[in-house]
Amino acid sequence: MVLDWLANIRDVLIIMWAFVSVVAFTFIIFATWVIYRGIRGLVNLTRLTMNDDVKPILSLTQDSVNNVAGTSRFVSDTVAKPVIRSLSFIAGARRALAVFTGLTGRGR
Repeated sequence: MVLDWLANIRDVLIIMWAFVSVVAFTFIIFATWVIYRGIRGLVNLTRLTMNDDVKPILSLTQDSVNNVAGTSRFVSDTVAKPVIRSLSFIAGARRALAVFTGLTGRGR
């Protein structure tokens, strides 16, 4: 009699355990699906942000760098090189004058 009662309780517990296992497995599958959708949405959002926000900024930055490089090239060609050439010519002329006259011109 007691063993029959324990056997019934055992059977009920096994059935409850199977039901809880099915519910837990369903919950795990649903949670996995939700995480997958969230990651997929995050990847799509990242891709969209890269295409809509970052690429135009990189393009504008590249244009700015090209402008700065062109400006520095222009300044180098139109200002720095002529000034350097002029100063070099003046230094050469002073040195030639010093060699021909024997004067060093620096306090001697």
